[in-house]
Amino acid sequence: MAVERKEGDSTYPTLKSLYQFFSPRSAKLTIWSFGLGYGGMESDFVDSTGSVVNIFDSRPKSQENFAILRRVLETHSRNDEDPSWTVSLPNKYIDPTKLVLSSIIPWSFDGNIMVDSVNTACVKISTEDIPRVDICKIDYPGLTYHIVYMILTTGYRPGIMYIRWDEHPDENVSAMLCAGHLQTAGYELMMESGGVFLYRYIDECIYDTCSWSRTDCKNPMVAELTSK
Repeated sequence: MAVERKEGDSTYPTLKSLYQFFSPRSAKLTIWSFGLGYGGMESDFVDSTGSVVNIFDSRPKSQENFAILRRVLETHSRNDEDPSWTVSLPNKYIDPTKLVLSSIIPWSFDGNIMVDSVNTACVKISTEDIPRVDICKIDYPGLTYHIVYMILTTGYRPGIMYIRWDEHPDENVSAMLCAGHLQTAGYELMMESGGVFLYRYIDECIYDTCSWSRTDCKNPMVAELTSK
């Protein structure tokens, strides 16, 4: 069951119980978060599962927000100059060390990419080195679509994905293609709130329903589905 929660001045959808969804291995999940907003979602992941949350973000503002997030969670108190999104953080009793920030982003190759004028280091990953990603949150403007494609083509199928599309999938071609690919590859949209889309993997890849070497129709997948 999907529910709505708050992060700073915005909202986002999530499962009512991530712990129950992933039980009995809820405390040993691999959780990746691409892009740090206010840390509300990441702290909720820790609170709900007890697992470490690996956050990937090289942007200076995100580094500053992470320092504030960790300090408030550790001291359970705010400074007068702290931003408004920290208001609820003193009441969260989680292990702050389970929030881990890295400026190096997992990718399909080793190298560097330029994101928002920030030179960002990438490290090549594979399912041999990291067999599974259970939860994946993506909120990294300018890189969002590339991350989704990278996750899928590398072979990962996170059980739950949270995605804030750079533009709405019904209003932008790039967002439409990426969102369409995600759902065709086996994901179901559960809920949208505050611009965040919550997807669950249901292992129904529609691409598998046809042969992609057919030349007797305009689109093999459409032809296969309409012939049923």
